[in-house]
Amino acid sequence: MTSTTNGQPMRNDLQRHPAEWLLLARFASCPSFTRVAKNTVPSTNSAPITKSQFKLGLTCLHKLRHARNKLPQTSQTDAMLNLLSEGGAAVEAVIRATEPGRMIGGFGHEALKKSHEAMAGAFAQATRGTSTSLYEVTIRHGDFLARIDLLRIKPDGIELIEIKAKTAEAVGSVVADDTFLKRDGLIRPDWLEYIQDLTFQVELLKRWLAEQGPKLGAPASSTTSPKLLVVNKLGTATPGTVLNRSNFESKYEPGRRGIRASVNYIGTEADRQLLVEVPMDHIVAIVHANAGSKVGDFAHRSIPECMTAMAAIVNADRWPAVKLSWNSGCKSCEFRVKPGLDSGFDRCWGPPADRPTYHVLELTLLKAKQLDPAITAAGPNASVSDVPESALTATQQRQYRSVLADAPTVDRGFAADPLATLARGSQGPIYFLDFETSAYPIPSRVGGRPYELIPFQFEAHSMPHAAASLRERVRLPGFLNVVDADPRRAFIDGLMQQVGDHGLIFHWHSYERTVLNSIKQGLLAAPEAGDDARVAFIDSLAGADGKRGGRLIDLLVIAKASFYHPAQHGSYSIKKVVPIAWGIESIREQFIPGHGAMGDPDSYTGDVDPYDGLADPPESILRAVGGKERVREVIAADEGDESGDAIRNGGMAMLAYHYVRMFNDQPNEAILQQFRQYCRLDSAAMVMAYGLMRDHVKGWRGE
Repeated sequence: MTSTTNGQPMRNDLQRHPAEWLLLARFASCPSFTRVAKNTVPSTNSAPITKSQFKLGLTCLHKLRHARNKLPQTSQTDAMLNLLSEGGAAVEAVIRATEPGRMIGGFGHEALKKSHEAMAGAFAQATRGTSTSLYEVTIRHGDFLARIDLLRIKPDGIELIEIKAKTAEAVGSVVADDTFLKRDGLIRPDWLEYIQDLTFQVELLKRWLAEQGPKLGAPASSTTSPKLLVVNKLGTATPGTVLNRSNFESKYEPGRRGIRASVNYIGTEADRQLLVEVPMDHIVAIVHANAGSKVGDFAHRSIPECMTAMAAIVNADRWPAVKLSWNSGCKSCEFRVKPGLDSGFDRCWGPPADRPTYHVLELTLLKAKQLDPAITAAGPNASVSDVPESALTATQQRQYRSVLADAPTVDRGFAADPLATLARGSQGPIYFLDFETSAYPIPSRVGGRPYELIPFQFEAHSMPHAAASLRERVRLPGFLNVVDADPRRAFIDGLMQQVGDHGLIFHWHSYERTVLNSIKQGLLAAPEAGDDARVAFIDSLAGADGKRGGRLIDLLVIAKASFYHPAQHGSYSIKKVVPIAWGIESIREQFIPGHGAMGDPDSYTGDVDPYDGLADPPESILRAVGGKERVREVIAADEGDESGDAIRNGGMAMLAYHYVRMFNDQPNEAILQQFRQYCRLDSAAMVMAYGLMRDHVKGWRGE
């Protein structure tokens, strides 16, 4: 009896393509490839290579290896988190509502069987002149498997449609080629993985049809036309497509693979004004001929050649030496997970205990020309100090010298008079401001555009003057609106009232300026009474051009130019800077319980970080997203924020906001309190960072 996997016969060696035999022989004799020890890593050659694994393999063969060994990834999210954080499920719901068809779905043998039967029926309908739309069709041929988002089987051919929540600018229904192509004719990096995905599916379907098509009654002359169905950047939401509970029903339930989420369209006037369908034949042809992979053995090779080579590696269970894959991008590898989980990064770079305190990957803006000589000299445990000093940029010099001295450093000019840089002669009050926004492919207001920023919260602190004690801070009332679809004007009105018309406003990173510019453009596009004053106020904050001037002062820009502490580990995220401030007793004692700041009733705990003291999210959110561990995964993916359970980063705040709007009829008071606690701490954190920069870094080692 023939052995099977996922219901499909397993090939024996006699069934291999001749090209695979050549590749296997090549890899078997290549010293840079190693067979994985069976007692340390499970064999990976029994299951098919999925399309997501194929894309990983094109970026790094060891990512493919880790994925096939089912190692955890920081980027892994279940359908519920995709629903909450991206809203992409609503895009698919609109497509299904405007194009009725059969949903296949499922997993394993059952999905393959149902897909096979559905396609046989669709081909029979095509011979009668009827088109059929099939959603989530699963096909497998040889070593590869893919789930196709939408397959249209028509009398005159087949259309394979990949659905993405990514935006493209369409004029009418036409998307210009330069959306996808650079001037040299190559694919733009931000589109490459999507087109690799689509091209892989087209090639796999072609192979599958050659084998299965005659049995299913597919016309021998059937051609496959690839398309992308994406969000139109210039589209607007109509009453029938706006994201609310009248149009969409969101459900979640536990399943074999975690929390299973679904979104159904329940409105009555669905349309595709927010979407555009793009023929991709000529773009796919480019990637089919050259996959665009930077992996050595796949470089300049076609998608079919990459498939053959990848299958040979997987089936032989021989992988390239990890040193061939070391690069600066490993710092952000999705297999670099929090301590306690089986880390693919550690399998490539070695145990964390062996690494130096300041690993070479921590060097800010690390380049290959800096990494390679450091690894050559010291191996995978190279330190920042192993990078040749002559290869460092001016931006990296301060970090380098700080690491060598194992001590914080500060620019001498800043240390001489921090207030000259921070306050710039301001005599009035100063403010510390933090925004929270939502941004979804399906807008939450009629007339809204995809991914427009909807500000639903701000929190702020003030101090009477730039030299005031941190204990003199006042927590302002702030703003939170999770009910209205368009709170932009109320948001600006609240800001106008609370920060007045003078005084510097500190923020961290350019985000607040970006949000204000977005609000301004929205007000100018559809003006209402009072908008002249609102626009003038925004200009007073962000400058008339939105880029410079105004009352906004970016503390991040000042920090980067002024100091570096080894505990930052290469990052200027405020989540890295705040623990440094929290470690200074004279700062911490002004924010812990009993701090004595009469204008700010909030207080924080935590041994090394004030964020550690925030409470767990409400049980309703924990249940929705799969429990506390799932929340930790979301938080761990936030740069510079690697532990804890509470609503602690923008992604979690956005998730909770969407949960309230799409799952709760009435906002839960516990959830609202979490919003306030998180964002207030972000505002207070800037006060801490300001105190650090104003009062303490001047005592660090000058340079």
